[in-house]
Amino acid sequence: MALRFFGRATLVSLLSLAAGCTTGVLDPGQPEIDRSLVTHSIPTAMPEGLSVPAIPGTSAVQAKLAAAMDGDGAALPLAWEDPDSGTRGMVTHVAAGKRDACRDFVTTRESFDGVSLYRGELCSDDAAGWQIRAFGPL
Repeated sequence: MALRFFGRATLVSLLSLAAGCTTGVLDPGQPEIDRSLVTHSIPTAMPEGLSVPAIPGTSAVQAKLAAAMDGDGAALPLAWEDPDSGTRGMVTHVAAGKRDACRDFVTTRESFDGVSLYRGELCSDDAAGWQIRAFGPL
């Protein structure tokens, strides 16, 4: 009889300990999720008024195309590389743009996340020279 009581008492003790381990992480003083720690996030949308996204390699494409446009024109394909971001690619198409003094172009962009095809618009500005006005994936 004493052994039977001891077995039941041990079982009840073990069950209560196990229940305490599973419910001990709940903190009644903090009912909300702690959002102060972020382990990964999705980039937020660009603010209105910016036409060129902050895509790594954009400045390298702009510099290479601007140098080609100031010379005899772009001899295609035109290779570019951005050692700071580790991106590179080839401009495969340049054509007259919809606006005066603008050129539409198509380029590949190779980085750690793969190879993608991008389309952009390069425009000549008297004050700033050749500037990319639009650039994004196809």
